[in-house]
Amino acid sequence: MSAAPPDARTATVPRTVYIEFEEHQVAVRSDAHEVLSGLEGMYSAMVVPEGTHVVRTLVVSSHGGAYRITGDTAFQIADGSLTDVLRCLRFSVIQAMMQARPDLLWFHAGAAAADGRAILLLGPRGRGKSTLIVGLCARGWTYLSDDVIPLNPTSSRAVPFPLTPARREFPGQEMPADWLRSPNKVDVPLSSGGLCRHPVPVGALVFPRYRMGAPARLSPCPAAEAAAELLQHCWNFAEYGKAALRRLCDLAARVPAYHLSFSNGDLATELLALLRLRVAPSPGGKRDSVGAR
Repeated sequence: MSAAPPDARTATVPRTVYIEFEEHQVAVRSDAHEVLSGLEGMYSAMVVPEGTHVVRTLVVSSHGGAYRITGDTAFQIADGSLTDVLRCLRFSVIQAMMQARPDLLWFHAGAAAADGRAILLLGPRGRGKSTLIVGLCARGWTYLSDDVIPLNPTSSRAVPFPLTPARREFPGQEMPADWLRSPNKVDVPLSSGGLCRHPVPVGALVFPRYRMGAPARLSPCPAAEAAAELLQHCWNFAEYGKAALRRLCDLAARVPAYHLSFSNGDLATELLALLRLRVAPSPGGKRDSVGAR
């Protein structure tokens, strides 16, 4: 009996990966090893051995090199690439968790914690959130997320959503829209001891922005402006309406908020690390600008 050609693909047995957030699981089933392996890398800190409360099941199939996802909805992946299917699965898992926990406010934000309080970095992609969060964790902070943060609106506590952090391969450059859409991020592994496991009170809000040649500088953000920024980056604000507005205005009034402009990620991270001395509420305290020396 002749051996099969080296490039021949053998059939694989389908298996299921369970991703858990707050005791809710999304199940992803596939016989495409590369898809499940990529998903497990993306959600490495959130994968559990079994599902006890599955809120959504997704099935990924591959035909002729093109992928298809079925489940609550069915759709063909645009260009048939592995990058595309993983991007769709990432979004689908987040969407399922948002629907399972509508009591939380969900933000496009990163967060890290020190001394029992979390700093939230809010903003669209390309603002340097992942680079700064990874930098803080390298300095001993604990990791909540680099891209998705659920917030308990009653307690103002940030809930960990520990996607595997990923930073761009070429930080320190201007980021055009087409470059932002390309798969140019590299996963950054974190030790289990570096993960934040429980909700943490928010101690500071930071709105970062990369600017070519700009010195690293933190400047105060007025409470009204901070509230507007929070609303802008809240994904499920429409479901909450006026209740969310009240909660976020209250948070912005109680918690120090800053704009961060920078071109050097290391210097900007050093400035953020200094905030661990400032995040505890201090009624009547003055919020000073902070610049790298």
